[in-house]
Amino acid sequence: MTEFLTKGCLMKIPVMLAALGLAAGLSLGCGGVEGEVGDQDNLASREDALPWCGNSSYSYSYFSDATYSVRVGSEFCSCYGPVLRRGSQTAFMQVDWEDICPER
Repeated sequence: MTEFLTKGCLMKIPVMLAALGLAAGLSLGCGGVEGEVGDQDNLASREDALPWCGNSSYSYSYFSDATYSVRVGSEFCSCYGPVLRRGSQTAFMQVDWEDICPER
């Protein structure tokens, strides 16, 4: 027993404790506890504010390609109301009509 408590062995104890602490810390990971899956935003029930028309009124049509033969979407805005969008928006847009609304 006295051989174990020699100066050489006593010096190794802090090193071994530090190594055990490092191993325990690495096994626990970093960054805290991860949130539960149920805590994440539920996009199906999320309500974002609708884009607002302001003093604009317009109708745009969107097409699948540069031939402008297949309509794939539309966007409609009526004075001071929400923007109404249907289908897809593409780079191939045609302005059906635009107008400025009277002030309220």
